Amino acid sequence: MLKIFCIFFLAISVVSCGGSSTESSKDPTEKQPTDLPKITGVSHVAVILEVPDVVEAQLKSNIDANFTVQSNVEGQFGTFSIQANGVWSYLPNKYNYQSFKKLNADKIEDVFVVSTTQGLQQEIKLTSDIYYQRLISNSRIRLEYDGETGPVDISAMLDYTWVLVQATNSDDYYTYEYKDSNNLTSVTNYTSDYQIASEFENLYHKNSEEKVIGFDRTSKTYSLSTNDYYLRNLHEYSFDWDHENNRERGSSYSAKTFNSMGETISTQILHHRRPVYNNAGQLSEVYESNANNPEYLIAHYTYKDNAIPWQVLGFNGEDSHVRTTNLVFDEHGRTIASIFKNLGQPELNRVTLFIYLNSDTLVTFSISENEFISQKITSSVNAHVLQYKFDQNSICGDIDRATSSTAFNPATTCRMLTTNLPSTTALPSPADLGY
Repeated sequence: MLKIFCIFFLAISVVSCGGSSTESSKDPTEKQPTDLPKITGVSHVAVILEVPDVVEAQLKSNIDANFTVQSNVEGQFGTFSIQANGVWSYLPNKYNYQSFKKLNADKIEDVFVVSTTQGLQQEIKLTSDIYYQRLISNSRIRLEYDGETGPVDISAMLDYTWVLVQATNSDDYYTYEYKDSNNLTSVTNYTSDYQIASEFENLYHKNSEEKVIGFDRTSKTYSLSTNDYYLRNLHEYSFDWDHENNRERGSSYSAKTFNSMGETISTQILHHRRPVYNNAGQLSEVYESNANNPEYLIAHYTYKDNAIPWQVLGFNGEDSHVRTTNLVFDEHGRTIASIFKNLGQPELNRVTLFIYLNSDTLVTFSISENEFISQKITSSVNAHVLQYKFDQNSICGDIDRATSSTAFNPATTCRMLTTNLPSTTALPSPADLGY
């Protein structure tokens, strides 16, 4: 009698079932065979993809059958091999931060199918949870060269540990003047100006299935004048959201600027933006229009290896390329520098450096390109300290993660938790950035 056996696998366990074309007439008291072909062993392992350590386990067959050998089979995030005796191994080798970031997922997995010489098959699953952090502290400091001493060595000025202490002491925006370039703690005075506080408010629009189809965002910036806060800038955005692909369809925005008396001193007319995506679903181009100008290209995005964002070209209303922003990454795929060039005004060229102090803190420094190349500070440096936190009460939503994953700047309101990536302890040199 011909019998057809089916096998179900769940997590690391294996369950077998049997059946035949005459199943309805089978005697339920008949003793079932104990030597049905089956596979046992470990078939589901949770891995940390950021850490390229080999995962090893073994499958076994209860009959005299070998496993079909596989060697270095490429998966989505690593390579898989299995020997004839059922010993298998997995090496995470695609733990690039940007590759994970663009997935906008809570869990990712690699799946491989193995088989025995008797024809039994088994799925091997390697899974990894992805966690996200929300921005909880956002502080800015301007390091001001006082002009009294000679050029300050960049390594003395950009003391990111000192900047971190100052930034966490206050939410204000400070300008620090240095009187001694060799001792950053000798700052004797400061002035508070520019942005001193910000607040954001989002209003989400959902369809009958509770899917977000659009949202409005209001951004308010406050400044300090004669010891009183006042509303300095008001930005209003409206987004059309594609919930199926988890990305923006288009947006509109307007802005107003006020003086300390509450009077409007400038109003920006309503602008419309339309993003265009490539075949891989990545942001490719952005077009803008307003009441006075038809739609024109403002940005073009380029990716390395079809995954890693690399370059942004900025355009003016006549489709002339006027600005370029290039990103530089470390071996983990984290942005370590952003190089901005203004083709018409090279004196505006700047380099932004990114320092990953720990899993919760990111510090950036924006510096003149010429000063970075010479490694001597003769003007101001803008420092930005961002601190993140992961907890169940501050989970990033789909829109937060999606907008962060398309951002070329890692200083976003939502980012992946990368506790297993090393901290950076030094600024990149000009040679590191290709100068």
